[in-house]
Amino acid sequence: MEEALGRVRTLLVEWGYSGKATMRFIPRTVCEALLANRSPHLEDLTIEALKTVEESRKRNKKRQKGTGSRPSVWLVAVSRVLTKLGVIREPLCPFTKTPAWKAEKCELAENVPTEWANLCRFWFDTSTLCLTSRRRSYYVLLNVGRWVAHEHLETSPARWTRALAAECVAMVTRMRSGDGPKSRGLLGIWDSPWLRTPKPLRCPFYGGFSAIFRSGR
Repeated sequence: MEEALGRVRTLLVEWGYSGKATMRFIPRTVCEALLANRSPHLEDLTIEALKTVEESRKRNKKRQKGTGSRPSVWLVAVSRVLTKLGVIREPLCPFTKTPAWKAEKCELAENVPTEWANLCRFWFDTSTLCLTSRRRSYYVLLNVGRWVAHEHLETSPARWTRALAAECVAMVTRMRSGDGPKSRGLLGIWDSPWLRTPKPLRCPFYGGFSAIFRSGR
């Protein structure tokens, strides 16, 4: 068993994996695979045994929260080692999850007028800002659309006026952490325990909001 673990860890460290991480996660992963395959020999492992472990981990993650966001990452690493050693033909596919903002029907746009949501998406796809800035701005602009829908009958971005912009900025300056979707609806996607106790927001928030608002015009 130690020999098998040593072979796997040696290759992973050579490929750039963290030595401490491999010491922590690889023994469990390899042992699970060997137990599922009912053989103590690394050369007897099959892709089917690895898939069995993967499915078992997915089931456990559904039953127990806090077991890790990527249950198959080390299993994929082991499968790559086995592929390199010629034990299996190809590795497992990495575990991936489509970000909410990439989804065809974006849940982030819930309660946002369709025309406003489409314009925000067009801005996101064509803006020259870096991805992090675009994503943050996209969330804020969607929330502004949600606020417009809540406070005004006319929700078309084409009807956006200087007076409406001033009203929106005034609303933001009056906002407090803890103002969730049941009140002004602007902090819906930022709802978290530390925001639920009403208190004044910090100055950088207001400056950041204004900058985002200007970039999304």
